[in-house]
Amino acid sequence: MKKGKNLAGFWSDFKCKSAPFIHPKDRKSPHFSKKLKKLFRLSLLPVPYIGNLDHANIIILMGNPGFHKEHDIPELKDKVFQRDIKLNNRQKLKKYPFFYLKPEYRKHGGGIYWRKRLKDIADTLVRKGHFPSDEAAFNFIAKKIAVVQLAPYHSSKFPRNLHLPSTQRAIDWANNKLLRRAQKGKISIIVARGWKDWRADKWKTSHQNIAIHKRRGASFKLSSQGGKLPGGDKMLKALIKIAQKPKAKEKVKDKK
Repeated sequence: MKKGKNLAGFWSDFKCKSAPFIHPKDRKSPHFSKKLKKLFRLSLLPVPYIGNLDHANIIILMGNPGFHKEHDIPELKDKVFQRDIKLNNRQKLKKYPFFYLKPEYRKHGGGIYWRKRLKDIADTLVRKGHFPSDEAAFNFIAKKIAVVQLAPYHSSKFPRNLHLPSTQRAIDWANNKLLRRAQKGKISIIVARGWKDWRADKWKTSHQNIAIHKRRGASFKLSSQGGKLPGGDKMLKALIKIAQKPKAKEKVKDKK
């Protein structure tokens, strides 16, 4: 796809340097109503995706970045964190593409959220001898997974039936390029939130590289730990397969 036609290319047009932080195409859209502008926390930088979209082996489709006052307000003063978001949106992060898993963000809202949901998987990778510590496992996971949001703007509640240009671009990308890659066995897709909003109700759900959470909730708890959704097991299986390849272990070092 040419620049501007894929998801990262679309966000390369985002040049906004001060709040309210809105993609120019969303700003011009008649669908960006006063209600949405009030709902979304536009003082925070948008996060349309997390991780390296081209090199991640597992793509998780979510709703939108959440908002928790006690965690997210400090972001407004954290220049290093803002820098990482901007680098992430430009797909320039290499050491920790999934930057919320960086050790220094373990107490940030996003770090707390993702470490909690991926802890069972990290612990299992360590227990099975693939990595010497949780931090080494998280560093490995940060290079192998990516998240794409249906809406890039923060809010405490997820808005449904969005028709923003940024949302449409994410949906089109998921239903074309992403779905084709999964069907060819190149990646795994986990639809963790808003499966009908993502139009995943039209996908072949029995495909071995696709897991769809039809129940509400973005849990990745393993079935061995009582989990009732398929995403955790699907992710662990894919990560173990990658970890068993010699090159994967060579690139990940224990950060203790």
